[in-house]
Amino acid sequence: MADNSDETSQSTRLTQGEVGALSDLEKRIHTAQRERHKTDLAESQKRNTDMGVGLRLSTEFIAGIIAGTGLGWLLDYWLGTTPLFLILGLGLGFAAAIMNVLRVTKNMGTSSVQTDDTKTDDTAGNTPGATE
Repeated sequence: MADNSDETSQSTRLTQGEVGALSDLEKRIHTAQRERHKTDLAESQKRNTDMGVGLRLSTEFIAGIIAGTGLGWLLDYWLGTTPLFLILGLGLGFAAAIMNVLRVTKNMGTSSVQTDDTKTDDTAGNTPGATE
């Protein structure tokens, strides 16, 4: 019986090379987990940004239509004409809404987001690295 337990303890012991390999594996797993966390965070931020853009575009569109229709209704109420300015306001509001959405989407492609790496001025308006 003593021989059997001695064999088991010897078979479960790790050699110096195996310990080093496990340590290396743990480091690689930890590095991969950090990288995955960074990518997940970046994807989450991108989804939030995309959702914000979608909400802004839909708000621009709906606000244009509501504003045009409301102004048309007010003109009809004030002048006593029943559906004339309401229909014109709806059409003009729809056109203005489309123009606003196109303007916003056009500016989205040309706007650049300034990150800390590309920051050119500090809060006092000084360029980093510039001497007086």
